[in-house]
This record gives sequence, structure tokens and C-alpha cells, in this order.
Amino acid sequence: MARIKVCELQEQLVQLPDARLVDVATEMRGQRATLLLCALGFEPRCLALPEALAATDLVCERAIYFEYQSNPLENDANRTALISHLTSISPSVESMDADSPDFTQRLRSLFENLGRRDVVPKVIVDISVFGNRLAFKLYAVLLDARIDVTLLYAEAAVYRPTHDEYLLAPEKWGAGEEFGLERGVSSISISPEHPGQFLDLLPDYVMVFPAFSPDHSRAALEWVDPSLVATPDRKVVWFVGDPHHPADKWRLEAVKAHHGVTEQAQHVEVSTFFYKDTLRVLHGVCENNGEHYNLTLVPLGSKFQALGAALCCFIHPEVRVLFAVPREYNAATYSEGTKAVWT
Repeated sequence: MARIKVCELQEQLVQLPDARLVDVATEMRGQRATLLLCALGFEPRCLALPEALAATDLVCERAIYFEYQSNPLENDANRTALISHLTSISPSVESMDADSPDFTQRLRSLFENLGRRDVVPKVIVDISVFGNRLAFKLYAVLLDARIDVTLLYAEAAVYRPTHDEYLLAPEKWGAGEEFGLERGVSSISISPEHPGQFLDLLPDYVMVFPAFSPDHSRAALEWVDPSLVATPDRKVVWFVGDPHHPADKWRLEAVKAHHGVTEQAQHVEVSTFFYKDTLRVLHGVCENNGEHYNLTLVPLGSKFQALGAALCCFIHPEVRVLFAVPREYNAATYSEGTKAVWT
């Protein structure tokens, strides 16, 4: 007799690991792994975890760092030091273009070859300077792979703008050019890994995790339907980030102001740090609206929000993921230093 078992998300959430602080020097000392993945970026914390891991005598068979096509000069300033740290960890260090058309195919081939081993491969991923486009590509592959994966994240010591910097010129930080964290929008692209399932002539429903400035959110909404920018009409829901540290709580209201998110607008405050909050809330919105709308996700939020959202898209293949790609990042106004490390 055929049986159907209903599997509720809440039952699974308790089985997922929480993000927790990690003492790299103690917990990673002397470990062995098959593969280490990280990214070459312009932020100083690009080097924080590779340097810390090298000091623990961690040994990996291979180390791969992902390169971005944006901001090549700023990124290149960290290349020599990154390669030096990775060479201390692994005898095989190589780069991979994260923006090349065949990136996902190359990743899948990499993990398919790893999966042919008798022992489950151990993979360590430093997501500290991952952009969300890279994160969604990687998570789509990791979720299909037969691996034991550890995610590590070096938290920035200072996020720009600071509150004092913002108060000096709040309107300029929301403008997205000289003072903004990103400059312009070069393109709007659908994630090849998450094209959605737009099978019926249903209206659009857009789920936005906004960045600090509004340019990319507006560009994405306009691409879906120009009318949504001026008159969202309950067809847009904003997942506004609730910062992890009390000193950063002011950013929540600043993001609302930049995006015109009033109390009348559909919005939910979601932790920027606890990825299971993102998964739970986003899943609920998908469940409530999936039969009545074509669902589009615009993930411009934090790295842990990207993790939760990617897990939700694994559950909900009907969701289309849309990226607004910056022309370039304003390297001078990004994060500074490293604070805690999480796993």
C-alpha cells in the first residue's frame, strides 16, 4: 500500500547545526582534510582564516581559491599572501574563476571525483568573502555532493559605514555611488542553478533581502515588473536584516528608510546571522504563496542569510533566484579587520 509521509521543516531545523563560535587554534589543530575552498577578495579578512589555519598545521590535499572578475586590482593586493598561507596548508594550490560560464560544471566535476572515494571526503569552506552569487552556486553543488563539509566564517570587526559615518551623510550612503558599498548595476541575471518553475500565467511575487543601499533591489524589481517599484501591491515582501550585534541595530532602520519600507509595506525582520531563522521564515512565505504566484527571490543580504535562503531553495525548486550584479564594489568603504570566527 502506498504511503505518504509529511515531513515538517520544524522537525528538521532541530537537527541542523547552529552557528557557533570556534577557536581555530584549538579545534583545527593537526586536522586533515581533502579540500579547502576560499575566495580572493579585497577585504583584509580574506586572509584571516587562511593565515589562522596555516598556523594550526592543518593539512589539505588540495586548496582552491575562487577569483572574481570585479575589482581585480584591489583583489590582487591579497593574492601573494593568500597563496603563501594556502601553500603552507596544501601542496596543491589552484585558482578558479567564480564568474566563468562553466564554473558550476567544473565544481560538479570536482565533487563527483571526490565522491568516488571509499572514505567520505572532508571539505573545509571559508565563506568570509563570498559574494551571494558565488555562495548560491557553491551551495547548490555542495547539497548534491557526498561530503563532510565544514563552513567557517570570519566576522568583520567593523562594518561600513559606522554609525558616526552614516549620521554625517545618511542620504549619500543610500545613493549607491561614491559613498555606497557598491557602484551601479551592470546586469540582472537569473541563477542557472535556480531558474524556478514558472509553469502557469500567475502574477509575480518577489521576496527581497535588501542590501544597505537600494539600487540593486530596485533594479531587480524593475526587471521582474516595472510597476512593482512604485506600487508593490502586496506582491513584494522585504526581509530586512536584524543585525547580530546591538551596536549595529541602527542599520535595520537605515535599510528600511533607504528602501521606503514603511509599516504598511510587507516586511519581516530576519536575523542577519542565524541562518535557520532565514530558512524558517522564507519557507513559510514560499508555502503560503507558491500556489498563487510565481516566486522570485532577490538575495542581497548577509552571508548567513544566503546560506538559509539557499537551503530554502533546495526545498523549493519552484523559486527563481535573481541577482543584480554590481558594476564594481567600493573597496574603500567595505569592512575592516576580523572579530570572531564562526562555524
